[in-house]
Amino acid sequence: MISVVVSTYEKPCHLALVLHGLAVQTDRDFEVIVADDGSGPETVRVVESLRGVVPYPLDLVRQEHLGFRAARVRNLGIQASRGNYILFLDGDCVPLPEFVAVHRALRRPGRYLAGARYFLDRGVSDSIAPTEIRRIASLVPRAEVRRLRALAFKDAFYRLSRIKEDRPKVVTSNLSVWKTDLQRSNGLDENFVGWGQEDEDLGRRLRRLGVRPRSVVGRANVCHIWHPSVESFRGRVRDGDNVPYFRRGYFLACCRNGLRKRALASIRTRIEGLPAPLADALRTRLADPGSSPPEIEILGPFAPRSRCEVRIRIVGATPGPTIQDAHYYVLVPGPEFSPQEEEMLRLAGARVIPLEDEGEGDLLAPDAIASSALRALDLLL
Repeated sequence: MISVVVSTYEKPCHLALVLHGLAVQTDRDFEVIVADDGSGPETVRVVESLRGVVPYPLDLVRQEHLGFRAARVRNLGIQASRGNYILFLDGDCVPLPEFVAVHRALRRPGRYLAGARYFLDRGVSDSIAPTEIRRIASLVPRAEVRRLRALAFKDAFYRLSRIKEDRPKVVTSNLSVWKTDLQRSNGLDENFVGWGQEDEDLGRRLRRLGVRPRSVVGRANVCHIWHPSVESFRGRVRDGDNVPYFRRGYFLACCRNGLRKRALASIRTRIEGLPAPLADALRTRLADPGSSPPEIEILGPFAPRSRCEVRIRIVGATPGPTIQDAHYYVLVPGPEFSPQEEEMLRLAGARVIPLEDEGEGDLLAPDAIASSALRALDLLL
């Protein structure tokens, strides 16, 4: 069964149109979970008024409104779902009648399906009534139809030429994924608070896990109803509050703050090239990768790297040829290390984590160095 997760916040009239749009789907074998980010009672009334009227099971999950937390509320929807395939839809995007059928027909193991939206102008959006849902496709401006056709062609060119293999861009207003793949990626990263980037982050983590995109742009269609921008939208994607976190330069395919909360000790870590006492101090606090690929590497200055997702080097001097091959450097002060060498690292683009002196004894003891590295990891991840 397909589970449609519809996220919403304080748009009960739009939500009603979306739920009516789902009621006229050509494919009826699905359930709907409305995931509400802390709206007022009117949203609850809309859901209750349609439960038992629409031809699909309809449930509601809610969270307290503590800012724009779309990632977290969609995770609540995933957790409440009963289907093995998740179809994401926004509460301001009315699906055309073949929407679910196209997603079902094109789903394949190892793939996620990404679509786009027709944008309706304000005049059309304000005039739509539930009784007109079946003809909503006729209200789409011709310019929007041409735009999505061009977008589908451009995305195909980018993928086939391998210029941008991540296309089409992931938007959770029109995205479907196998639940097992969402569980492997740990769902959406709830560290994204405010508008934007949480859907693109989910896409890149799925791709890192080997789940490839397939386009349904112009095939599985939804109509975006006009509304004023949310407060946390800054006018351009690149100006969003979440951009620095999204562009931090590293990420775990299975995020820490998602469907489940992953302790640092559960993350698979490869440790190599460090003195035995320090390596032992780290190994007692982190998970051994065994035969699985490591998620993190904690390496000495010249230990060879392998394939991992986050790499930290613990160094006592400028690490020569390994410069910039780590995401972060933990610097151990000593006779081989000077402030000038730290500045050289920073100027070369390396991100540096100095050891923290908490007055608990020898700063250079293995346990102290390990504690600093783990505190840094806890903050970074």
